[in-house]
Amino acid sequence: MFLILFAIFVDNMQIGSFGSGSKQNCFYLLHERKIWLIDLGISFRRLQKYLEILQCDISCVQGLLITHDHEDHTRGVFQFARQTNIPIYMHQQTSRFLALEHRTQEIQPYQTYHFEDFSFFPFPLIHDAVFHMGFLIKTSEGIMLYASDVGKIDNHLLKYAPKASIIAIEANYDEEMLAHSWYPPHLKQRICGGQGHLSNVQTREFLFKVISPKTKKEIFLHLSENNNTKERVKETIIEPLQASFPHVDFFIAEREEWVVY
Repeated sequence: MFLILFAIFVDNMQIGSFGSGSKQNCFYLLHERKIWLIDLGISFRRLQKYLEILQCDISCVQGLLITHDHEDHTRGVFQFARQTNIPIYMHQQTSRFLALEHRTQEIQPYQTYHFEDFSFFPFPLIHDAVFHMGFLIKTSEGIMLYASDVGKIDNHLLKYAPKASIIAIEANYDEEMLAHSWYPPHLKQRICGGQGHLSNVQTREFLFKVISPKTKKEIFLHLSENNNTKERVKETIIEPLQASFPHVDFFIAEREEWVVY
């Protein structure tokens, strides 16, 4: 399996992903050798290997934030909890569901959590999880919105996205590909029924509403392995948006990647 490291540099801050898709999700923010992780859907051993490539080690990790309980976002959390004393932050319902209450620190929506390099403002997202959160992340370079696994666009996203200079949101499936896929009807309904994921069209229409002059970068997360392609994202979302917003740079996160640093 080849694993590519997807990364964006914003001045002296680095933003990257150790995988974003149906199998694994792990996003990171790095500033002066201090790393914050959002989700850990990769193994603890693989995380250590990535950190070595970044010329860091586990001691560089300042904290881990978990958006929700699904395995592709939590696969490595249990070993991380056993092997380190690094703070793990998640909603109380998620920690209770994962039986990690003894090891986690509770975070609540609509409260800002300040740390040395970043501040995190969690807010609810619609998804078929026990509880699910996105984040507004304040950095020295601006505000970033992070929203993966979104059942539908709601008022939270419409309110917060225009504040962000970086918008990271999923573009999970192409509607035509899903309709003609081998997935059984109940799974198709789960994906597109308003509690699962966003289509390329839904993501595009959302971005047309919220991209502003302050928007610098757009990152597309969580492409379905079977019901989406980079080419469909470029054709359906990026090309129409580029015509209207030439000041924005667009990136597509890789599902599984090799390291480029």
